[in-house]
This record gives sequence, structure tokens and C-alpha cells, in this order.
Amino acid sequence: MKRQVTVFTIGSCIVVALCLPYARINLLGQSKNKRTTTVKDFVFQIDSCVASKRTLVCEPTVTDNATEDREISMSVVGADDDDGLGKMTRILDDAGNEYFPKDIRLGSIRKTFGPDLGVCCPETMARGAACSFGGCIIKNTLIPGVPMKIRIVFSDINPDAKTVAVLRIYFSWKDAEGGKLKADLRAIPITQ
Repeated sequence: MKRQVTVFTIGSCIVVALCLPYARINLLGQSKNKRTTTVKDFVFQIDSCVASKRTLVCEPTVTDNATEDREISMSVVGADDDDGLGKMTRILDDAGNEYFPKDIRLGSIRKTFGPDLGVCCPETMARGAACSFGGCIIKNTLIPGVPMKIRIVFSDINPDAKTVAVLRIYFSWKDAEGGKLKADLRAIPITQ
């Protein structure tokens, strides 16, 4: 087995790492089935989504790989479009059906969405109802290198769906660079 020693710095720390071929190790019990995407030093990962009756729960994690704490905001309906549509955290299943969240949790912060709750949701936006975009965003502060769990609940899911073709998460963060971005996690198996 070929080994490589790597030395690098993180902030004012010097780190020495012994690198082994990835295929031969399983660090910290991480699943080989993780779907992963990295956007601007934010790493999103997920194993699967769990279905129960017609509800689907997806629980990705997000890790900030920058050197300082960063506040992240996730949006169900993005406020940067002219009409407010199109920038929605959502999933599409393997049959092409599209679903929007009914509930999102980012760490311990939670938002529930629906036309009867007085906050934005895709259904009220489609009907042209006035929405408060503050009700469409959930925020929390990430600590570098520490994963934070995201819990997204979808309802009225096709019971025959076997795979989430894509989970698209719209997010932004508050720092000097800022930005409105999207993270796509693809081909996520649906388990029962």
C-alpha cells in the first residue's frame, strides 16, 4: 500500500497527515454511499432519504471548510428572482415529480412552511399571494470543520419513487464574499 505524508497549515496550526489510498479506508465510519458536493468551501453530504407513507425525510449535513465561523442561510423561496419563483429548495424524484419542503431544520433552528402558516411557500407564491421573505429563510452559524445536520421534510410523495434524482438546496452566507448559491445532491436512494 502506497503511503504519503502531507504537511499543511490551517490558520496558525501545522498539520501532518498520513495519506492512504481512499478506496482502502473508511474514515470515522463514513458510508461509501454518501452523495457529496462542495460549493465555496461548504461540503454537503447525504446517504439516503427515508420514506414513511407519503412523507419523505432527507437529512444531509453541511460542513464549513473555511477557517472562520460563517452564518449560512437556506431558502425555500429565493428572494433574488424578479418574480420570487425558481430559487426554491426542492427535490425531483426518479419519475420527474417535483416537491417542495414542508419543514426544514438547520441544526436546532426550524421553519415550517404552508399557506395557512402565514409564511412563504411555493403554493402561495404560485397563487400570487403576498409573502414575507423573512419567513422563507432559515439561518444558523457553522463552525469550521464540524458538520451540521439539515432535516428537510417533503409530503405527498409518489409512493413508487425509488430515488431522489436531485435535492437542490439554495443557500447563501454572510461574510465579505457572500453569495447566493445552490448545492445539488444527486441519485439519492429512498429507503423505507
